[in-house]
Amino acid sequence: TFSSYARTGARMATESAQDMVPVTFEIERLETLIHDLDQVMIEQRRKIIKQEVDIEYLEQDVKRAQKQQEHLVGEVTAARDILAVHQSSYTIGDKAYTYQTVANEATNKAQALKRSRSIFEAKQQTLQALQNAVAQAEHQLTRAEDQREQFTVRLNQLETQAENIAIRNELISSLDTVPTVLDAGAFQEVENNFTRLERELA
Repeated sequence: TFSSYARTGARMATESAQDMVPVTFEIERLETLIHDLDQVMIEQRRKIIKQEVDIEYLEQDVKRAQKQQEHLVGEVTAARDILAVHQSSYTIGDKAYTYQTVANEATNKAQALKRSRSIFEAKQQTLQALQNAVAQAEHQLTRAEDQREQFTVRLNQLETQAENIAIRNELISSLDTVPTVLDAGAFQEVENNFTRLERELA
């Protein structure tokens, strides 16, 4: 009946209202957590920018190391070409050098070239590792930003659902105040009195 529906609705409204208190709190807490994610992403972006600056410096350093290596390759090659023709002394520019002096210099240049190559390779590997790390961090940050947007959409949906439930519960609760069954006892009492008096006066 309408009356039982109204009573059931009122009970449901009371229970749902009690349930809505923690739900509302959890929604507000979710909103706070989502806002906190913004700071996390800002901090991550700051770290990425710093790494990108470091990469720029390292790229310049790698270029200098490569030029140094190329220069040493040229000097070692020139020394070897000179020593290919065995002489007691060599005239280089306006100066004369003994074979041993040129040989020692060629050895020093070769060792310097070996060190230069080792340094160049280490810097190049470091640069590659940093570039890969930054690329991965950028990818993760992009995914995090997308997820944050999804969280916002889902939060809005939850808030809408909560509002709809609150409105529905308010409507259901109001049904309890609607008059449903007329009090027939009062009418019956009047009818009984009429019947009694009419019999007495008949």
